Amino acid sequence: MSLQTLFKQHCIVPDVLTTAPSEILDIQYSSGVNVDMGKELTPTQVKDKPVVKWTSKESEYYTLAMVDPDAPSRENPKFREWHHWLVGNIFGNDMNKSEILSDYIGSGPPKGTGLHRYVFLLYKQQGKCDFSKVPKLPNNSGEKRGKFSISKFAQQFKLVTSTVRVRASYRRVSLEQREVTFNRMSIQNLNTFDPFADAIKSSEDDVQDGLVHVRIQQRSGRKTLTTVQGLSSEYDLKKIVRACKKEFACNGTVVEHPEYGEVLQLQGDQRENICQWLTKSGLVKPEQLKVHGF
Repeated sequence: MSLQTLFKQHCIVPDVLTTAPSEILDIQYSSGVNVDMGKELTPTQVKDKPVVKWTSKESEYYTLAMVDPDAPSRENPKFREWHHWLVGNIFGNDMNKSEILSDYIGSGPPKGTGLHRYVFLLYKQQGKCDFSKVPKLPNNSGEKRGKFSISKFAQQFKLVTSTVRVRASYRRVSLEQREVTFNRMSIQNLNTFDPFADAIKSSEDDVQDGLVHVRIQQRSGRKTLTTVQGLSSEYDLKKIVRACKKEFACNGTVVEHPEYGEVLQLQGDQRENICQWLTKSGLVKPEQLKVHGF
């Protein structure tokens, strides 16, 4: 099957590109999985920055991008495209000799939004580009990543499509997890009602398998905000935030992020408190916590 046919089959043409490229990128994650056309991968498998390879000339410069045209869902892509990665001025195929415009953020489709298409695109530059006016985005924030257009970006800097790779990703919820949740709810109905009980996972088998990112963000003045992203969709974050507000004597809320789904927010620097609380309550294993600074 030709690339043009594949791209039309997955609707990458016309959702992201007008025409399909002639070559395919070689992409591998540290989890050991390769990215193939239309291959379904879990967020856990793609949480770290992948190794991307292509054939190039050492004298040429390239731009690499990874975009999600299905944010927050394919049926309602109001944030299309949400870009996860954008690297420019790559000298040859040496990623160490490049300019990171938007640092890599792994995929995490919101609950109930189905499969998302993640498109890796490589563009050949006419020469070294001046990206000084392009916002430099870290991997601890989702700001300014939505409603991006790689096609318009390519037109702005006169880039030429070279190679591409497409993959799909989804939020994994196993049948075993669903059965455990159902059984717990059935037993709970026979006991004294505890409004927080169904948010707590006491069994080691029930603890989620992905990373939980705990970040601190600077607000106006000296005020800070702690965010928790990556908690299992099986948990009730509203009940969790109510318990944390009482435990830490701070304000808090749950916000809906276009890419990550529900994110817990707590006032002040609560990184140490929330990490201790999550592990003590059995919601998260210590090795699953990833704490970020400013």
